[in-house]
Amino acid sequence: MENGFSLATLQREHEPWRQYNFGDAPAWHPLLGIVEEMGELHEAKTLEDVKDSLADVVVYMAHLCNASGFDLETIAAVAAQMGYRPSEMKELRQLAHHFLKREQGIRGSREEHTAAIKGALAGIYAILLDTATEYDIDLLKAVEETWSSVKQRDWKKNAQTGT
Repeated sequence: MENGFSLATLQREHEPWRQYNFGDAPAWHPLLGIVEEMGELHEAKTLEDVKDSLADVVVYMAHLCNASGFDLETIAAVAAQMGYRPSEMKELRQLAHHFLKREQGIRGSREEHTAAIKGALAGIYAILLDTATEYDIDLLKAVEETWSSVKQRDWKKNAQTGT
């Protein structure tokens, strides 16, 4: 983009903001945020609701990527190459399943579960890209606009509104 905003910018800026507002919160917090926002996307009634939900999912993805040591731009690049719209429920189920099993240390190696988590995130991002296209929304611009607002929130000062 002209002003240099990218998913890497989001991911880089998100970490100190998250650390200040939430400390060392566990990685399942943003996982739940992704699930919540995907639900809001499913229930969106207006174009503004769709745009907001799309961007919020990406912000939570940046949080989860930071917590997990993943690169969000790489995940987005994989998503852009998928060429099909994955099933929302399948991708969310895969994300939750492999996250949980990795934490429990069962049904596969940590590496296998990590790879599957990245795959599920790419699938979710592909859904976001397709939905944005469907509604003629520039996804990265929507993320930039949302992040510029979100990063001003100070949840330590006001736990109700962040303002």
